Amino acid sequence: MKSNHEMLDVELVPKIETIFNANQSPTSQAFYDELIRDTLQNAFKLEQYEQLLEGEPLIASSWCQSVPGDICFFALSKHRPNSFKFFYDMISNWLYPSRHLNVTLVYAVDFRLPEITDQIFTLSEVMIRIETMHELEHIQKNYPVIESELRLGIPSSYYARRILESKGLLTDEKATAIQDYIAHLLERHPIHFDNDLINEMQHVLVTCNEKYKLSRESRHLSRIIAIQYLYRKNLHQAILTSPRKRFLYLKLFRTRIKTKHGEKPVLGVLVGINFLQDKEIFETKHLLKAIQNYIPEAQVIDDSLISSRRSSHNVFTLYLEIEKNSDLEFTPEEIRLLRQELPSDLKDRIEHLMHPVFMPHNEEEIIRNILSLSNQIKYLRDIPQVFISFDEQTPSLLVFTIILVRVLKPGAPSIQEMFNNTETFLEYTHDRCQYSGTVRRKFKKRRDCI
Repeated sequence: MKSNHEMLDVELVPKIETIFNANQSPTSQAFYDELIRDTLQNAFKLEQYEQLLEGEPLIASSWCQSVPGDICFFALSKHRPNSFKFFYDMISNWLYPSRHLNVTLVYAVDFRLPEITDQIFTLSEVMIRIETMHELEHIQKNYPVIESELRLGIPSSYYARRILESKGLLTDEKATAIQDYIAHLLERHPIHFDNDLINEMQHVLVTCNEKYKLSRESRHLSRIIAIQYLYRKNLHQAILTSPRKRFLYLKLFRTRIKTKHGEKPVLGVLVGINFLQDKEIFETKHLLKAIQNYIPEAQVIDDSLISSRRSSHNVFTLYLEIEKNSDLEFTPEEIRLLRQELPSDLKDRIEHLMHPVFMPHNEEEIIRNILSLSNQIKYLRDIPQVFISFDEQTPSLLVFTIILVRVLKPGAPSIQEMFNNTETFLEYTHDRCQYSGTVRRKFKKRRDCI
C-alpha cells in the first residue's frame, strides 16, 4: 500500500472507482470521476487526509463573497450508512434553525481508490443560496458549532442520534432512529437478539403516543425495547426449566425526560416476572408502594407506564418512571438499596384476582338449624347431627360454618381436642359451644359451632 501522502496527492491518484455499476452508466461514471477528483483537489488539503484514513471526517466550506450568493459545504469520510442524511439535516435545518434555507444543490457519492485501499469513502456536498447579509452573518456565527457536531456525528450513528435528539427530532424521525438502533442490535448480537425484537419494537411504538415519544430520546426508548425483549426471552427459558417457580428481573437506570419546563431527572424501573396462575396481577400501585417503603417521597411520572402481557407463558413486563417530590436526582445509595430490596419485596406483592364471596351470618337461621338438629337426637344411641354452611371465599381459603349436636357421654373429648389430635390440612377456629337439652334427663346434648 502506498503512503498516505501519496494517496492525498491528487496527481498521484491513478484511479477513482464509484460504487454503482459503471458499465450500465459510463457517462455518469466519467462525470462523477471528474467531480470527485476536482472536489478532492479544491476543497481539501493534502495534510488533512491522514486524519481521514484514521477515521476522522473532513469538513470544508466555500463561502460567498457577496450576497445574493451561494455557500458550499463538503464532507469526506469513510462510508457509514445514513451519514449523508445526517450531514444534509444539519446543514439545511440547523445552520439557521428558525428559517428554512434554500438548498440549491445536493449530492453524495460513494467511491474507492482501488490501487491504494479497499476502503469505501463518501463525498457529500450541499449548496445553499444566501439572500441577505443578515442571513450570512447568522450562518457564519452558527457554523463553528455545526462543524464540530458534524465531526462527531458523521462517523458515529450513536453521536448522530444524540445530536439530532438534543435539537429535537420529529416522531417519525425518532421512529427511524429506533429502527436503525434495533437493526444494529440484530446485526451485532445475533446470539442474544432475533427477529422477535422487531415485534417488541412495534408493540412499544404503537403503545406509546406522540407526546411520550417526543419526551424521550430514541436511545431511551430503544433501551426499553431491548431490555423488555431480553427479560421476556430469559423468562421463557427459565419457565421451561422450572414451570412452578417464580422468577423476577429488575432493572433500574437514571435518565431524563423532556417537559415544558425543561429536562427532568427520573428513575426508569423495568420489571419482568412470570405469573404462576392466570388471575395473578401486578400493577403500578404494587411497584410504587414497594419503592415508597424505601424512598417515601417517590412518585410515579404520569403516563409513563409501558406494560405487556402478551405471552401464553404468563410472562409480564412493566416499565414506568418515578421522580422525587423535591425534583432531586436519585442518589447511588438509594438506587443500590432498591436493587437489593425490591426483588424479594415485589414477589410478595403479586395479587391473585378473585372476587371474594361472603355469606353474612343469619342468626335466626342458625338457631332454627340448632333446634332442628337437637330434635333429631332422642336416644342415647343416636349419631351426632351436623349442619354445614358456606361462609366466605378468599384467594387462599374456603370458610365454612359447622354446627354439630351430639350426646356428650362421660369422658368424651371435645371437638377441638379431637381436631388437634388429627393430622389434617384443615384449619379449626372455635366459635362457641352450648348445651341444648338432655337425653334420659341424664346425658346432656352439646352443640358446637366451628
